[in-house]
Amino acid sequence: MVELEALLQNVPTAQSFYHQLAPGYKRRYQSWLAGASSAADTQARLRHIRHELLKGHKTLKIGSYVGDVSLAKGFADQTDLRDELIELSEDATQQEMARFAIRLVRHAASIVGLPTNSIVKGTTAINASWLAGQATFQDARAYAARPMKASRMADDDQRQIFFLMCHQAALTPHVKRHALIAADYCVGVCNFMDVDTRDGARREREWQLGALHDVLRGGAAENDR
Repeated sequence: MVELEALLQNVPTAQSFYHQLAPGYKRRYQSWLAGASSAADTQARLRHIRHELLKGHKTLKIGSYVGDVSLAKGFADQTDLRDELIELSEDATQQEMARFAIRLVRHAASIVGLPTNSIVKGTTAINASWLAGQATFQDARAYAARPMKASRMADDDQRQIFFLMCHQAALTPHVKRHALIAADYCVGVCNFMDVDTRDGARREREWQLGALHDVLRGGAAENDR
């Protein structure tokens, strides 16, 4: 097994911070890296670890890690923009990602023509309620069964993916990475809209980046309720 400290040699600041950590904190980083399922996952985990160490996190946090998640059914994506979105989310709080999830659901609902659907309203409402301190993450997990059931009952592939997106968005109060998985599913939704699926994926990822940037700047919070 390659020691993590050796893999950090090209990032001296991260390597130095890791070197001074107590053994227990080091083991957490090392064991998580060792749990990667593939070479690509190893590189994605290493990239996340570098970010964590550069942020001065003694305890590894993996709330925004999605290197082990891939877009379902081989849909077209823009991986460079996806990576940029993931990197941007590293600096977002869970509350900001819940606001992003609300915007994402409303955006996707307009694409599929379901802006007043009860699942759309419920998914945005559970995030808004959690943001307002009126619901717990356990409430969000319980609610998430509804969009999952809607996905199973959907009569076409696009709506099935759309409701899976709502399922992930509803789980954002539990772990913020669910908003990123929802963003992946939203790209899947958009794949059904364009003959040139890669161009559609690019436009969708650009929209997502713009929306998250706006949330991080504190823009239009009244739209996130």
